[in-house]
Amino acid sequence: MILLAALSVSIGAQAAQAADAATAATTAIQQGNRQWEAGKLEQAQKSFEDAIKADPKSIDARMKLAGIQVTRLSYSGAIMTYRDVLAIDPNNAKAWMGMGMCYMHTGAREMARASFEEALRAEPARKAQIDPILAQLDEKIEAKRAQIQAMMPADSIHKGKAAVPTTKSATPSQSPKP
Repeated sequence: MILLAALSVSIGAQAAQAADAATAATTAIQQGNRQWEAGKLEQAQKSFEDAIKADPKSIDARMKLAGIQVTRLSYSGAIMTYRDVLAIDPNNAKAWMGMGMCYMHTGAREMARASFEEALRAEPARKAQIDPILAQLDEKIEAKRAQIQAMMPADSIHKGKAAVPTTKSATPSQSPKP
């Protein structure tokens, strides 16, 4: 009977701690929102980070932190924060889209495309919103490939493969074996 009472008290204490953490996180998020609205981006970022410390599984705090990071042009930081969100909720379409936008801003178009495809997989109802972005990315990816190919010397391109040295240009140690 004593063991059961001790277990009950322990579970109650854990529940109270969890409630306190959630309250602290909510308070920090609200404070961060007010700071963000006032243009105090550094303070807002700190508040969202405090909310995450209080409740490490808070998707709301992490999404707000990523939003601040994007606003402050810290795309690599935002990508890491979106990855943290996706570790908690792999089907969070907003996080996939946010990460895709960050990759677009950094020029990592293939990664952006993959992120938007994941957003579409997670939330097919976003098709009308995502399809034009994917089409734009495809155009840019193809243009970049064409630009790279145009910069390569003509004799180094043969059906998409690098040219193989001929026996005339090969040194004796590189000559093919009979």
